[in-house]
This record gives sequence, C-alpha cells and structure tokens, in this order.
Amino acid sequence: EAARQFVVRNWQGLVDEDPTPPKDAKTALQEWTQARDLGLPEYSVSAQSGPSHAPTFIITVSIKGYSDQNASGPSKRRAEQDAAAAMLNHIANPDAASHDVE
Repeated sequence: EAARQFVVRNWQGLVDEDPTPPKDAKTALQEWTQARDLGLPEYSVSAQSGPSHAPTFIITVSIKGYSDQNASGPSKRRAEQDAAAAMLNHIANPDAASHDVE
C-alpha cells in the first residue's frame, strides 16, 4: 500500500497527461510509412563486429524517398529500434531530411 501511494503521489500526474502507452520507434515508423503509402521500412544488417558473446550490430533502415539511417547496438533488435528512432528524427528535422516524398 505504501508503494502504491508513493507511485500515485509522484507519477499520477504523468499518467493523467497521456494514458496511452508509448509506441516503440519501429512501430511508430511503420505506422508513419504506411499512412503515407511508402510501404514498410526495410531493415538490413550492414555490419557485425565483436566476439560472438558480445556482438555489435550495425543496422540500416531504408524508406522509399528518404536517406538511409544507421544505428548500432548489442543486438539486432536494439539496433533496429535505434535505427528507426534515427529515421524518425531525420524525418522530423526538415533541415536535415533530404526526401522526395511527403
């Protein structure tokens, strides 16, 4: 009960602001591309390095009409999420985004 009261007291305001759960970057990017008839983002492994017990993956995400974006991470899943976030950031920044399709 003490923990519940602490959470309500300290975080209820944030929960009330936006009760919808946050979307991960890959989901947000996929919804964005599909809403614009751009198809699905394509993810590919550009490179892999490091030992098998601690690899680093570099993932490239591609969307028709936009510059590819890359990210690295200790797993393909993490690198894909980071690449999707980089693409969303690239799209959101009109000064840096070089694209032909809106």
